[in-house]
Amino acid sequence: MRISPFSEARDVMPDPKRVNLWPLIYQNQDHTSALWPVVDVDPNGFAVRPVLNKEKNDWSVLFPLSSYNAERKVGWLGPLYRYESYHGLFPMYHWSKDIKFLGPAWWTAKGHYGVFPLAGNGRNLDYIGPFYRLSRNDDWVFKGFFPFVGIENTSSHFWLWPLYAQDLNEEEKVYSILSGLIHSRTEANGNYRRRILPLYYAKRSEDSQVRVLFPLWFQAENAHGRVNINPLFGRGSDKDGRGTFTNILGPLFVRSHPPDHPEQRDTWLMALAHYGTVEGRKSARLTPLVAVSNDDEYPDFLYHLALLSYRNVPNDFHFSLTPLIGRRHWKHENGNFHQKSWVWPVFSASRGNHYTRTSFLLTSYRKQYEDDELRSVDFKFPLRLVSYKHDLKEDITTGSLIWGLVNYKQDQERSRFSILKYLYRRDRDGEHIARDIFPFIKWDSGPEKSRFALLWRLLNVETREDGIRGHLLFVPFGGK
Repeated sequence: MRISPFSEARDVMPDPKRVNLWPLIYQNQDHTSALWPVVDVDPNGFAVRPVLNKEKNDWSVLFPLSSYNAERKVGWLGPLYRYESYHGLFPMYHWSKDIKFLGPAWWTAKGHYGVFPLAGNGRNLDYIGPFYRLSRNDDWVFKGFFPFVGIENTSSHFWLWPLYAQDLNEEEKVYSILSGLIHSRTEANGNYRRRILPLYYAKRSEDSQVRVLFPLWFQAENAHGRVNINPLFGRGSDKDGRGTFTNILGPLFVRSHPPDHPEQRDTWLMALAHYGTVEGRKSARLTPLVAVSNDDEYPDFLYHLALLSYRNVPNDFHFSLTPLIGRRHWKHENGNFHQKSWVWPVFSASRGNHYTRTSFLLTSYRKQYEDDELRSVDFKFPLRLVSYKHDLKEDITTGSLIWGLVNYKQDQERSRFSILKYLYRRDRDGEHIARDIFPFIKWDSGPEKSRFALLWRLLNVETREDGIRGHLLFVPFGGK
């Protein structure tokens, strides 16, 4: 199915002697298809679908029911298969160097055997029905009744599913009740993690500790300080006991005031209102009406939801009356800058170190620069009805109309123009021009000759300096 007029490479000129009677016959150089997609032939082989297929040394009949490699002499026919190191009839029989099976009975080259799924004697696993034993170095390490009971030979690991499980070793001790609803893990260094879902959770590590009694109490403590929160009141403090934040009635009011830092932020009504000061820089917000800031570390994401927003800090200026009018310019640490202005939905303009872009009523015009030199020009009409781009450096021009229904591409040597992809296509390579009108017409022209064909030789006219010749109803006429 890969051979058709639609599969030709875009950067390769069609063969002047091609035959295009698709889907009856299509032939271009050494690729041929007939009654597409039933028959195709190429240098790698051929296909007569769905009966016969040849791909290099691989043959198949009614693929995937059968396949055979003539060089390796391997393949399969239904459930029967043969390869270099094994063969068999799935699922009844398999024979290889390492493992063999005949029906449910199996055995290996290392002396292991069994009758699946009744019983088995493996390298590390022995079982009879649900009773099993895991071994290591000829000594059992685990046994039980799958999946309900399991016990280790030292009794340190044991489970009675789903009621109880334990795993005790030198590094940690783990207990679990009711499939993990009640769980405790204690490490040798005293760190632990415990839970009683969904009410209680506690964790202690080397430098931190967390306790939760949902929904009444939360406490967290580490090297930097401590936090205590309940539904009525909350307080945070640093390692010296100085307050870092205070909240009243949960999220109704929160005040952040880090010690030794000239910062204070107040938030009311579940973050709808905010006021903050840092070294004289202020920020304020009343969501969703207005937000103002000259604070480097502000705004948060709610700032951008305000109908009227204003921000003026070094390297970043922003003003917008959402979503109608706005202007912003900002500069990155690497020196790259961007500017953008808009009057929605009529006009927008933006520019940076390497580009300028202007849009008017969804029509856009963009210039791209490289090393302060113009590199490309790009134009787009609303809804991509028209697009145009010219790359000055590579000298490549591309364009399209009506969402790509009409396309054009040109470089220094070649060009291609198409309507509906393959309904009409014109390729130029130097002075040679090839035209295809889907599905049965081709017309090629060049400095020495031109050729026109309809249904191959139903009508075929070739014009040269020495005269005209061709075929009419498959009957030749003209010179030799």
